[in-house]
Amino acid sequence: MPHYYIFFSTPTIPLMGIPLCLLTAKGFYRFMVGIRKSLCKIIFMSPFSYIIGKGVEVLKDRFTRGFLAGVIAGIPVVAFSWVAASLKWTTLRWSDFAAILIYGHKSANLGEEIFSVVGVFVFCGVLGIICAFIIPKISSSNYLLKSWVFSIAVWFAAFVLTLFYKVPGLLIIPLKTVVSNFAEATIWGFMLGYCLKWFDNRLKT
Repeated sequence: MPHYYIFFSTPTIPLMGIPLCLLTAKGFYRFMVGIRKSLCKIIFMSPFSYIIGKGVEVLKDRFTRGFLAGVIAGIPVVAFSWVAASLKWTTLRWSDFAAILIYGHKSANLGEEIFSVVGVFVFCGVLGIICAFIIPKISSSNYLLKSWVFSIAVWFAAFVLTLFYKVPGLLIIPLKTVVSNFAEATIWGFMLGYCLKWFDNRLKT
């Protein structure tokens, strides 16, 4: 005996194997909205989105917030450095700096490149931790300015230290590389400040 059902509000009641909600425009709209919401949850509910969710305990730890902010801020910088290198705006990417400090030379293969990029993100995370603890000691306002000054200070210190210790491959750097790295440090500083502020505001709401 075929199964017939009367559709009121439940979008999943079948009629001869076909969802009855698809037989009306309003029901079809509700069905598609439900599909869209389900897909969004599947696609965008990553571990990171779970971590930054409201009330997640891990974000109450300033150390963790600083590390996450530093790593996230490093993503656009690494991408920008690759673009700048491909356009001949720079002779050294951030991953090249890491590779020279780790291996003593630029990355010679994909494995070395991947590990040097990981090193960049870890270093960015450590700097993010330091900045996350420094900002509250000064004040909890003007995140972007403080993080930018911090980033530029680290950029300048990195150049001075490599010159002071005469690190091979980092002694003579052309102007375009200096300017490009200054721009990358600026991007990272602003992104770091934005992420730290966003995390702190998230905890307040």
